[in-house]
Amino acid sequence: MLATWPDAAERQVQVTPLDDDINTYLHIVQQLRTRRNTLMPACCLLPEVLSEIFSYLVPIRVHDNHDIIAVTHVCRCWRDVALAFPHLWSHIHSRLSSSSQISLAEMMYERAADAVLTIEVDADDTDERIHLIEELARQLHRTHVFKLEPSRGQYPGFVENLVVDCPILESFWICVGGSRSDSDVLLPNGMFRNASRLQMLHLSGCALHWDSLALNGLTCLELSHLRELAPAPSELLGLLEGNSALQDLELVDVLAKFWLTPSSWNADVAINLPNLRHLALSDITFIQYAHFLSRLNVPPETHITLDITIPEGRSPNSLMLFPARVLTPYRDDPGIAYSVSIEHGYRTDIDIAPLIESNCPQCSYQTCRSHLDATFRYSGSDRDHSAYSPFTSLCSGSPLFSIQKLTIDTGDEQPFGAILWRDVFLALPNLTFLDISVEEDNLTRALDALAPGESLRPLPQLEELVLCPASGHQGGAENLADALEKRAKAGLHLKSLTNRGIELSRSVIVRVRWMVVGILSGFD
Repeated sequence: MLATWPDAAERQVQVTPLDDDINTYLHIVQQLRTRRNTLMPACCLLPEVLSEIFSYLVPIRVHDNHDIIAVTHVCRCWRDVALAFPHLWSHIHSRLSSSSQISLAEMMYERAADAVLTIEVDADDTDERIHLIEELARQLHRTHVFKLEPSRGQYPGFVENLVVDCPILESFWICVGGSRSDSDVLLPNGMFRNASRLQMLHLSGCALHWDSLALNGLTCLELSHLRELAPAPSELLGLLEGNSALQDLELVDVLAKFWLTPSSWNADVAINLPNLRHLALSDITFIQYAHFLSRLNVPPETHITLDITIPEGRSPNSLMLFPARVLTPYRDDPGIAYSVSIEHGYRTDIDIAPLIESNCPQCSYQTCRSHLDATFRYSGSDRDHSAYSPFTSLCSGSPLFSIQKLTIDTGDEQPFGAILWRDVFLALPNLTFLDISVEEDNLTRALDALAPGESLRPLPQLEELVLCPASGHQGGAENLADALEKRAKAGLHLKSLTNRGIELSRSVIVRVRWMVVGILSGFD
């Protein structure tokens, strides 16, 4: 007898109650698991304690298995706690470069409810992204950190929404994307109303109405890539004068309207920034740099970073590369030893840093090592840069007692002319380490300057000397033995002497071996 199969309708009648029973039992199992989970130690913690633990999982930029979203998938207890504390969702951090990231940002915004927001987003030109950015801009009144990298296509769609009271805003950061040939973007008048707590302001590719800006509590100011809308000297200096608490100042390509050459570095000092810890100036000309820095009085301990383009020919008004006051911290002997490195190629790099590297006591920057990090780039084809010699600045004023290490590499030419080595050694009397890589004429002069005279004992604490020919040259230093012999007779002995490629006659090498009491390298 053949089995008969029920038709589809009859099968559905029989399957439906079975499915209902299965769902009922699954629901019962889920409830039992939930009750069991509530007995676990992790679920017995107070909701406030759990939320504090969960806070270490934010912010999230891209969803993964170790963020606050993953917490909501562990158990119902954890999900309920995570959703009950809006601040866990209040850090909206996304590139908005895909639909999934847009959805993530929208979910974070929705779950943040009325919590204080931290907004850090950037996006390209699509209607969906513009809509979200406009909505986030409307929340400036309840935002304490606002960081936005919009494209120029999204301006001015969102920016009018920024003209609101922002009583809790502490950090405002806008970088308008685009090429250097694009015009500056002018932000609307009336921004930062009631912004009494604003401390950090960063604008790139966009400008404010400088003459109507009323801010006096800034500790960090960063302005970059402004040309037509760059602030005039009176506007920028006025802004700085009203923010004497400023600690970090960075200006990149924003001094286009600074074009007056000061008569000296100290002629027109007008603005005092007594709390400044870091000053960075880059993508500006030497005249712009001199005009601005000559108006500024900063503490001696301020860490300075420079990237300056200087013209051909003579230095304007015979100005040195930097004012003598920049070197004030190194004129005393406070127990901290510093090194100076001067390297010349198609540009001149000057670096002054502590010999023992440590975290910067001035700030929380992990990469802040150099107290002075200066780059001077030369325009044109002029190879004579003697008008901008860094040695002029080093030798100006009283000696630099705190500098114990000097490294010089001028390449295969004499960019600064004949270096006045005796003046350099007088300016750096406590050198214990000297590394010279220069062309032959300057090397010969350096060794002559090391030899003591009747009343002069140059570099009495020198212990290590490294000599290297300029790149592309063999070089020679036949006066090396004479200089070392004179130092030895004066009781000035080296502990280490290194030769990195200088050609010496056999007789000089034999004499040198007798003069060095310590390590001798490269004199085989």
